[in-house]
Amino acid sequence: MAYNVNTNTIIDSSGKLAPVKFTSRANLPTGAARYLAFVNDQAELVMSTGTAPTTGPSANVTWYKFLTKPLDYKNEVYLEQGTVANGYVNSSIYNTIHKVHHNSDITWTLSSTTPFTSKYGGWHSTYLYAYYHQGNNENTSTKGAAKQDWATFTVSTITSRTTLTGTTMHSLQPGPKSENTFGVLHQGTSGEYITFSTDTWANGYNPPASANYGWGTFSETNGYSWNSGWSGTYKLTWSSNTWALSGAGTPSSGGTNNLGKALPTKWGKFYHGGDQGSQQTGISRYNVSADTWTTVSGQAANQVEQATMMGQDWGYWLGGYGPSGSWSGQNANSQKTNYANDTTFYSSITNPSNATSSGNACWGPIP
Repeated sequence: MAYNVNTNTIIDSSGKLAPVKFTSRANLPTGAARYLAFVNDQAELVMSTGTAPTTGPSANVTWYKFLTKPLDYKNEVYLEQGTVANGYVNSSIYNTIHKVHHNSDITWTLSSTTPFTSKYGGWHSTYLYAYYHQGNNENTSTKGAAKQDWATFTVSTITSRTTLTGTTMHSLQPGPKSENTFGVLHQGTSGEYITFSTDTWANGYNPPASANYGWGTFSETNGYSWNSGWSGTYKLTWSSNTWALSGAGTPSSGGTNNLGKALPTKWGKFYHGGDQGSQQTGISRYNVSADTWTTVSGQAANQVEQATMMGQDWGYWLGGYGPSGSWSGQNANSQKTNYANDTTFYSSITNPSNATSSGNACWGPIP
């Protein structure tokens, strides 16, 4: 049996949907009819339940538009989980990987590990994989690299870097999915980048000045880098591979020891958190459109050298180094920042099983 509206077949005799095309919303049927239709001038699907409010702006309107999540930068890859690999306490350097489920704030240790131990390493994230790049393991010749599948969490060893030899590195990458085809690492005055489709390395994308500790990060439009002693915050134009001072200066929570790290977001801003001295709990927010730094609500306790994990509507500072106070030393104490109100707190987050200070944090969807 077919279902018709105004002599138009909406469901054919085999039960298949056959939405009728109408020129505009004004042409949609009114009254008690129930239907599924396509509005040509709006390029949208609508449905009618045959009922309508009697008052207000929607009075006597019986149809409803299907609402879909826009595939903009914020929503094209929906971030629901992440991992943090490696970390250290004094001379103990780890190869562990912890998984974080964002909606539940639960962290647990995976059975898979990285094929190397590492601290102060590098990271990159795509919608398919988390990439871990070996940093310092008390051996100056470390160049290891690995990736982990978001669907299976299988870890694979990939081609080692050709130039950068571990110690400390800045990590950055283009933000949008269509442009996020490679990732950059900085060390000293050298740059090296990995092409994700082939997992191969090449030299290039050198930093604007000598990079030592500090951080690299990114927004929808640019890459960024900061190091104590530089003239300010540098901004990278990807298309021309050119660096320039953004005009924002130095984050108010930045110090001279380069212990603070950056937390990226998809909200047109990113954060710098923690440093030595009086800035151990400080957090600064960078406004991408205005190229300005602003001081915001600080951390719950003294914490620097965190592994920072971007999420959809909030992010994590996983573990770190407490220069003083109850979190003194390398630790697994973790905090969370809500992007909507720029507040950071230590609450119900499950801490990793070992210190993740200076670990490699990544983020991705749940396939």
